Amino acid sequence: MKLKKQLYKMIYNHRFKKLGISHGKNSRVAKHVKNFLPKGFVSVGDDVVIKTGVEFRGDGKIAIGNDVVVAHYTWLYSSREGGITIGNHTMIGPFCFFIDSNHGTKKNQLIIDQKSSYGKIVIGDDCWVGAKSVVLKSTILPDHSVAGAMSLLNKAYPENAIVAGNPAKFIKFRE
Repeated sequence: MKLKKQLYKMIYNHRFKKLGISHGKNSRVAKHVKNFLPKGFVSVGDDVVIKTGVEFRGDGKIAIGNDVVVAHYTWLYSSREGGITIGNHTMIGPFCFFIDSNHGTKKNQLIIDQKSSYGKIVIGDDCWVGAKSVVLKSTILPDHSVAGAMSLLNKAYPENAIVAGNPAKFIKFRE
């Protein structure tokens, strides 16, 4: 049993190193995870689980705390001007999208020619972002909050809140 555990630890360490992701103790990364960011731009704490199909993209930093699960096929895009921070003891459901930038949409100008806007994404400690949620620039989901499945988060929400919908609206406080 001890040998098997050591073997898995070596495999996970090799995957993190190959991906250029710094990591803490007992963190695990599945096969088929992709990191398109420069080496050292993604950091994860202790006891983090990154499941199959997760992708890290952009040119900015992504920091993930301790005891976090990032579920299958979640996509995190971080820009230099923005950034993504995920706190401790947090769960990110499958098929979520985190995007810390947006295209300009001014009239009478090609969208492709317009400057983008940026804003940090901060997910606090003890949070849960439900499956297929989209988290946009300048979102703050503070400590102890929940975003229901398929929510679109695009602003700051209150602590201990349960939010849901498109766009996500306050439903109630956790009891």
